Amino acid sequence: MRVARLGVWVLLVSVAVGSIAAAAESSAADLRKELDRASAAFEQGRYEEARKAYQHVTEQDPGSIRAWTGLGWSLWQLGQRDRAMKIWTDLLKVSPNETKILLAVAQAQEQQGALNESLATYERLLKQKAETR
Repeated sequence: MRVARLGVWVLLVSVAVGSIAAAAESSAADLRKELDRASAAFEQGRYEEARKAYQHVTEQDPGSIRAWTGLGWSLWQLGQRDRAMKIWTDLLKVSPNETKILLAVAQAQEQQGALNESLATYERLLKQKAETR
């Protein structure tokens, strides 16, 4: 009887683990689709829609650099440039060598006319790339 119970428990645990793994894969696929929708909205100039979608992804997956970068650029296009720069600079405090964020900062600085700062950020990015080769 104990062996039968153990077998049932093993079966239940394996089903539960499989269900959790399937749910995680489904969730990841859903987030990728939402990121794709956000990118499409951004490319079509629907910045508020893109912002909302990117914001949702950052809440579900705080480690998504693509979502944070897109959120920053959406805010930038909506005129919330200080907020965009804060997001990117905060991310660089945690992950100082994140290429996509460094590039966003450099491009934003360039658009603001802060050419010396932009140049320094581009140089930092190039130096980082050279060191990783």
